[in-house]
Amino acid sequence: MEINETLIKTKIDNIFVKLYTGMTLENLRDVKHFLSDEVYEKYASILEENKKKNQKQIYDEINVKNSRVVDIEEQEDKTVVHIELISRYMDYIIDNSTGNIIFGTDQRRIEKKNYITLEKKNDVKEIDGVRKCPSCGASMSINKTGVCEFCHQTYPLEDYDFIVTSIRVEE
Repeated sequence: MEINETLIKTKIDNIFVKLYTGMTLENLRDVKHFLSDEVYEKYASILEENKKKNQKQIYDEINVKNSRVVDIEEQEDKTVVHIELISRYMDYIIDNSTGNIIFGTDQRRIEKKNYITLEKKNDVKEIDGVRKCPSCGASMSINKTGVCEFCHQTYPLEDYDFIVTSIRVEE
């Protein structure tokens, strides 16, 4: 499979920002279809744990400084792309009752290395010009939310394109 590295880098930069924005907004709905079930559950459990503690994780002024494709593996049933993404953002946790910062800082951005893996099945289906909900048949905007506005079904992007299958963050 031929890989367009510029397109992959743009895709992962957008997914990364969408994921961390979703964490801040406490709603992963708009990014869920870009993530494997395991990655989605990892971040959803972080949100749930913060809610139990009456806390909110804030990723403020987030941006991607650089991303690069480190490796591309052609496997028997899928293509795996490994990416190194350098991000910068303010990272802090607030108490929901008081609004006070209980961890981190809102005074300066920190830089982190993120190692992200994308996978795409080799036998993916061809995406038509208009994407339809697999449940009710309504037109869907995959880049906007990936969730049908009528029946709330999540678009099965793993059957058509790359999805994020792992994220590892280093300081």
